[in-house]
Amino acid sequence: MWQRRLYNAALDERRGAWRHNQRSVTKFDQYGQLSGERGEGWEWLERFGVGVARGTLTRLDEAFGHFFRRVKNGDTPGFPRFQGEGRFDSVQWEGTTGWKLTRTGGGTYGRLYVQGVGHVKVKLHRWFAEAEPRKIVVRRRGQGRRRRWEVTVFWRGVQVAKPNPTGRSAGVDMGIAVLAAVADDQGDVELVENPKHLTRKLDQLARAQQALAVCKKTGRRDGGRRMKAKARVARLHRQVADARKNEAHQLSRRLVDSFDEVFFEQLAITNMTRSAAGTIESPGSNVAAKAGLNRSILDAGWGQLIAFTTYKAASAGRTVNKVKAAHTSQTCAHCGHTDPASRVTRDHFCCTSCGHEDHADSNAARVILAVGEGRLKIVRPRRTKKKSRPGSGHPPVTAGRDAA
Repeated sequence: MWQRRLYNAALDERRGAWRHNQRSVTKFDQYGQLSGERGEGWEWLERFGVGVARGTLTRLDEAFGHFFRRVKNGDTPGFPRFQGEGRFDSVQWEGTTGWKLTRTGGGTYGRLYVQGVGHVKVKLHRWFAEAEPRKIVVRRRGQGRRRRWEVTVFWRGVQVAKPNPTGRSAGVDMGIAVLAAVADDQGDVELVENPKHLTRKLDQLARAQQALAVCKKTGRRDGGRRMKAKARVARLHRQVADARKNEAHQLSRRLVDSFDEVFFEQLAITNMTRSAAGTIESPGSNVAAKAGLNRSILDAGWGQLIAFTTYKAASAGRTVNKVKAAHTSQTCAHCGHTDPASRVTRDHFCCTSCGHEDHADSNAARVILAVGEGRLKIVRPRRTKKKSRPGSGHPPVTAGRDAA
């Protein structure tokens, strides 16, 4: 609560300084206000210390940094906004002031000391004996009796052992029915089934959201019934996100451990998942079908898988490259002929030139690998001009002296 109020007050100060005096306020200017004489309402600072307060001000400064970066790149700006009650679920300690993490026993557990809270027993996911912890972020997961806490530790000087080179490469085709088709340089293809985590929870989510919709708000704070309904919806979404994240971690780890070079399609996921609703003047068509497709694409988590593979490859000394996705599903991996008619169905590929047949995703993965390694260059098929039909209102074009 106190850090949310500090965040909103610091944001209000920055907005007011620029609106009235055209003056920029930095985080160091606001750091200075944490020391010296303080009036009523600052008792929490003496209890929890300045470390967590500096972390909150740094968090606001990072939000402004992302805002200016998006403005410079021409993206949607997203100006920092005030945080309402229930939306501020994490705090961070900038530096090593106000907390200390030690390992106990065999290394599986430890103790985290936080100023103003005391010693808390924690379960360690990973420990770097040769590194130095420099920053932590404490996050609240869930509400009520199911609430739990997570601590993320930022280390300095981590020595990561790089795996031995394998000399192998792979091409990955992303899909919906098949999450990923992985084709290696030895001719083998692995089809990773899409677990569809969100689809499995849709019925439970629908019932939970209906129960939440009929609950009425009771004044400033929600009633107990509505809080429970809201917590249930949030818990289901968290379960879906955790399962999807776990799947992406496992698959990306296998890719990085098995291959020195991985090729992905260069997908514009944001453009692919845009709404088809249109505007009031020009409404879209097939809106429900497009919404279902968008939900399936986002449920697959393509961007998360690519991001996880990229950062794991960077720390392991591997390489992740992207190839243009245009016509990769219409090109034959055997002869290189490109024809939209070769994609017979969603799962079946049959080349119209050489007759090569394969699973559509397996063929696309092989094409991505061949294009990435430079063994294949996709030639876009020429579009044939349509002949004018009799009675269509477009007379045939004549040339030569007779036309004159």
